[in-house]
Amino acid sequence: MRGLVFRMAGFLERRFPDPYVFALALSLVAFGLAWVFTPHDALDLAAFWARGFSGIFTFTTQMALILVTGYALALSPPVDRLLNRLADRPRSLPGAVWFVGLISGVASWLQWGLGLVVAGLLATRVARRRGFPLAPLVAAGYTGFLVWHSGLSGSIPLTIATRGLPQNELERVFGRVAPIRETVFAWWNLLPAVLALVASLAGLVWLVQQAPGREDDGAAPVLEGKETWPPASLAGSVLQLLLVAVRLLFLYGHFTSGKGLDLNGVILIFLLLGMLAHGSAERYARAVGKATPSVAGILLQFPLYGGIQGLLIHSGLGSMIARGVAEITPPALFYSVQFLLAGVVNLFVPSGGGQWVVQGPVAMEAARRLGVDPVVSAMAVAWGDAWTNMLQPFWALPLLGIAGLSARRLVSHTFVSFLTAGAVWLLWCVFLGAGR
Repeated sequence: MRGLVFRMAGFLERRFPDPYVFALALSLVAFGLAWVFTPHDALDLAAFWARGFSGIFTFTTQMALILVTGYALALSPPVDRLLNRLADRPRSLPGAVWFVGLISGVASWLQWGLGLVVAGLLATRVARRRGFPLAPLVAAGYTGFLVWHSGLSGSIPLTIATRGLPQNELERVFGRVAPIRETVFAWWNLLPAVLALVASLAGLVWLVQQAPGREDDGAAPVLEGKETWPPASLAGSVLQLLLVAVRLLFLYGHFTSGKGLDLNGVILIFLLLGMLAHGSAERYARAVGKATPSVAGILLQFPLYGGIQGLLIHSGLGSMIARGVAEITPPALFYSVQFLLAGVVNLFVPSGGGQWVVQGPVAMEAARRLGVDPVVSAMAVAWGDAWTNMLQPFWALPLLGIAGLSARRLVSHTFVSFLTAGAVWLLWCVFLGAGR
């Protein structure tokens, strides 16, 4: 098993180019397919692409802000003190793997940007204080990221809960939205997320117990450092507190009017939490500045995914693909097929929001044709996206930067998480399909 793991890690590191290259390639493929299989000429297709390219700017900003606000909150003094206390808890390497993975899982379920940074900071603190090898702890932290798309900041459940959002394919096809009580808090979403995380961490524990003496090969020493903040400006802090008060009033009015939690609500909540946790305006501005480089991939790639979405929807190519999927897929296996397809697409489009832009139109149209539950279908896509993140470490970059670890060392461990979580979610999709 270990030999298979390391061979697979080496293959992935050698063969998978930068995700931006995939975004460019997929754009050209979508354009070519639409040109060949639809009645539109190149000028029409260019206009469809441009409409989608510009139509995704708001969604791009929302996804970037989710990452930045979670990252900045993780860098706050209260979170730093909490992580320092938690780092003293584990007494053995298997216990540390369970501990880091579960803490990261909880943080990732709450907010995926927060989870990634907490995973990196906690893993390095535990490794340094206890003398444990770094690689399995970082892998445990990233394994906790498995549950992000089942949680409060999941791109797909929040997108289909946000009324009027152009990327809400559920609303476009079915004329309705799905509040998060129907997705994030549904038992059929929470149970497989917990099972997938527990099974994956058990697999990691098994892996590190096979050859514990080799686990630290290639692990760079990590030095724990604290941010040095400038003295707080009283005026800036007062202004920030006033802004917090105004936004709290807005949130109060939002929820008391009967509106549910959506993308903008999640961003606003974590923005307020970050401001309060940092205390001063200068501290929060510094934390946001440190978090901002992590959104480069979102800003660069999402407009390209928007162009692909424009081609799929306006040229009719998405409906053609959906008809083909509906014709060859038995209804009982539709959730499983969407899960596996999402896992493959995620290797090339390593973003939940970007993946939904590409796959959502096809998934919802095919669900309508087959008469299956569109909400479960959307979450099957979300699970598939989260699943193959264990092979595609695009979102691990903030975590790897904190830990000083290579992507190869990470994936050589999380390949086990990929196998175990995939088995759990695939069986769950078969179960849901059989019971529809």
